[in-house]
Amino acid sequence: MDKGIELYKKFMEGLLENRTDLYAQNLREGKRVFPAVDEKRLRDFCNSLSGENKIIIADIIQQTRDNAIFDVLEYLDENINLHELKITQSGVEFPNSFWGGDFHCDWAGLCQGDMWGEDKK
Repeated sequence: MDKGIELYKKFMEGLLENRTDLYAQNLREGKRVFPAVDEKRLRDFCNSLSGENKIIIADIIQQTRDNAIFDVLEYLDENINLHELKITQSGVEFPNSFWGGDFHCDWAGLCQGDMWGEDKK
């Protein structure tokens, strides 16, 4: 397999490994959620939620994190496409995409469960 493709896949898999939002996970598990200034107020609010409502809010938090990563990747794509930005690791250039879209499109697919496999180009 092409070294650039291998590095690209490793980069995207690293994002997936760090995808879980700690706040969302802690809320689901009933653990301390935010190291905030008014921590008591937030703790009281979280404790007042039903289990289902905690899951809903945790899902919203997780989606927000996924969207933030998507936005950063979209910004990288824009700079790759419009300003000739190149991403390299150990002197090997990343391809712009694995499946023929862009970083942010590949990210969305991976978040929805697409697996690496055959190149979809």
